[in-house]
Amino acid sequence: MSARPLLSLCIPTHNRAALLDPMLQSLCRQSVAFGDQLEIVVSDNASTDATRAVVEAASTVAPIRYFCNDENVGSRNFLLAVERASGEYAWVLGDDDLVLEGGLRSVTEALRAHGDVDYFYVNYFTAPVALRDRLIREGSTGWLPELGDCVAREPESRPLASWEHIFDLRTSNAAEVNTSILSSVFRREEWVRCAGLLRMSQAPMVSAADTSLDDLFPHVKILAHAMVGRAGYYIARPCALMGQGGQEWLSDWPAITITGMNQALLLYERLGVEPQRLRRLWRSHFVRAAEYMPLVGVHRGAPCMQGYAWGGYLWRSRHRLDVLAAVVARGLHPGTWLKTHLPAPLFAALRGAWRAAAQRAS
Repeated sequence: MSARPLLSLCIPTHNRAALLDPMLQSLCRQSVAFGDQLEIVVSDNASTDATRAVVEAASTVAPIRYFCNDENVGSRNFLLAVERASGEYAWVLGDDDLVLEGGLRSVTEALRAHGDVDYFYVNYFTAPVALRDRLIREGSTGWLPELGDCVAREPESRPLASWEHIFDLRTSNAAEVNTSILSSVFRREEWVRCAGLLRMSQAPMVSAADTSLDDLFPHVKILAHAMVGRAGYYIARPCALMGQGGQEWLSDWPAITITGMNQALLLYERLGVEPQRLRRLWRSHFVRAAEYMPLVGVHRGAPCMQGYAWGGYLWRSRHRLDVLAAVVARGLHPGTWLKTHLPAPLFAALRGAWRAAAQRAS
């Protein structure tokens, strides 16, 4: 390439050739129209399946920069995918995701129109991998979901005064709006500048409750350090589908999200996010945590919650227990799990204690 690409499409992968194949075929067909504005980077984490052959086949449609690690480097592979790219901006895509027809145009037009912006929030939606594969197979990747089915539900693209304004977008849970890296297109040099702050573990995760933000949501830590206080932009059109069903960690999601987002909010506090916005985020986070509390020790479908270390969670949240008390107090009403499963006197005592705490905090 004679000039630096505007956008690098970075795809980390490991032994998922069957998932990567349709995604890459679709992406290559779409990228041809953009020429040197785009590059596709595949970072292969020492796969032993047909990943190389899948990349070689797709590269007959559009050029692909392919890198294969000599050994499995774990989750650091997604960092390598960005390091190996050369574009001004980067968009990290999963091998089970799908860029919708028109998505690349929406993103590149926004990048060109707002060259002074370092961060772009890209709207997306989640759907089973089977739907993704059917859309690709039937040539229907231009299909768009209803806005209400997307993560962000604001219909108009708009500038964001700063990165932390992504938490003001209309979503089902503000604290989780950025849990997927798929939502983020970022200036690559800013990412690289802050990626060295990560302290990722060499060992595999044993318990999400005892795992750091660096390992649970490393992209959240990098982007928070890089982007707090910097201007952003919201792309309202849904540009991508995040495939569900191919994630090995999916059964651990309740523990991962409440532990990771708990630590993320503490990081936002340290980085100076406004107190009023933080309070809203803590409230959204505690609503989610309250949903998962009944899973402890009683739900076989969520093994990650068996014996979850709530003590550590509450200790990290100790300066926001007033918000937690208010959330739980509002949740203690007839029909809740607690009323159904606790003896009536215990439920009444617990409800009274929480409501008293909430009243003192208000």
